[in-house]
Amino acid sequence: MFDSISVGDKNRLRKLTSLWTWTLIFSILAAIVLLLVMISKIAGSTRFGQQLSGYSLSVESPPEVAATIGDVVELKAILTAIAGKDVRIVGAKVPCGCIDISPIPMSIPSGTSKEIVMIFDTSERSARLFKGEIPLLLDIKSPPVSIRFQLDLKAKQ
Repeated sequence: MFDSISVGDKNRLRKLTSLWTWTLIFSILAAIVLLLVMISKIAGSTRFGQQLSGYSLSVESPPEVAATIGDVVELKAILTAIAGKDVRIVGAKVPCGCIDISPIPMSIPSGTSKEIVMIFDTSERSARLFKGEIPLLLDIKSPPVSIRFQLDLKAKQ
């Protein structure tokens, strides 16, 4: 059957085989790139990614809150121990005296979540936007962990 293939047919067959080979190589490379992009997205936005990055605590920061200057505002964050061992929060670096955070110290058993409360006294604030981070001090080796907050303050009427 193949004895009757002419030289032109053989060249076309080689070109077709070469085309399929390059298409396969390109498809594999595209799949690898897509997989790497997906892994980086997952690693940056999930507890699994945080665990892979060495974090011992996952923080669910509170949403942005609107308030009036002079109000006392209470925000809550959810902290989850994800390192496979208990985590103890021994302190927090609050950016000003107008923020109280409790309970500290706090122990979070492995795989569980606890709520931490931040109370903001906005009476001394003049800025319309009050946002920042509160770094948490842990008793376990971990990359830096912070609670992010944002208050949109309105002037008193």
